[in-house]
Amino acid sequence: MILRALSTLALALPATLIAQDAAAPGKRALVFQRPETKDAKYELTSKASFNQTTDFHIEGEVRPGGRKSMEVTLEGTFAVTAVSPTAGNVTGYTFTINKMTLTDGSGADDGLEPGTVITAKVEKAGTTFYAHGGEVKGTLKDGLAEALPQFSGLDEPHDELFHPPGPVAPGDKWEPDKTKYAETLQKIRHAELDSEKSKVRLTYSGPAKADGMEADTVLISHSVTYTKFPGLPDDAVLKSATETSDVTIAIAKDAKISAPLSERANSDFDFSFTTNRDGNEYEVVYKTHSDVRRTMKPVK
Repeated sequence: MILRALSTLALALPATLIAQDAAAPGKRALVFQRPETKDAKYELTSKASFNQTTDFHIEGEVRPGGRKSMEVTLEGTFAVTAVSPTAGNVTGYTFTINKMTLTDGSGADDGLEPGTVITAKVEKAGTTFYAHGGEVKGTLKDGLAEALPQFSGLDEPHDELFHPPGPVAPGDKWEPDKTKYAETLQKIRHAELDSEKSKVRLTYSGPAKADGMEADTVLISHSVTYTKFPGLPDDAVLKSATETSDVTIAIAKDAKISAPLSERANSDFDFSFTTNRDGNEYEVVYKTHSDVRRTMKPVK
């Protein structure tokens, strides 16, 4: 589904940062993602919410379509089982559930029971989840995709794109190269963006503590306008597609810790296209909002 790939921007963001001390007094040298190590483990907690609306604009009338909402909470152990050979990006992991709740607006809890082991296979086309001997699908798959970390499936150090030009002090801002960012996003999402109308800015918020560990916080703000998007009907014409998000990551000062210690992300996506049915043209309008709060504590 088109909107599943857009529920969060995690795929297009640095998976982690390494804070290093070799910088001028008062400044930090931040280096984006170092390779993850196979067998790395984290105690993960996550709370995510997702809302989506679909409306049809036909002959001047707005006719409500689908409405979807979801809330997910997760607690458990996240274990890396495979990494890419060159860049060391995560390509496989397991998640052992200690606690899970999933509600989809109907009030029913569709979460999995404690002790369930989720196996995840990460590929460029997306992440496939398995549990109880079969593939996870439907609402449960959507919930896991919202709450668990997302990875690109690419074997290349694409996160280098987000490096600052030099050591940074609290409040310093920088932007990645627009052309390289557009190329990376196209590889990950098979989408094209308007570089002139799109903006990505990173801000070093300063040192902090996350679960008692020394850390640094970085805010990544996106405002993206797409010109091409995959998955549309053959006769569809894209009218508009915009996405905005703010993601705050707390990164460990200890360079041996690859995953972000905490992450707070919220994003909004507005998407519309025109198509024809039975000879009549109509416009389809999607709007989504997602919010994720996640922590990952290393298990030594």
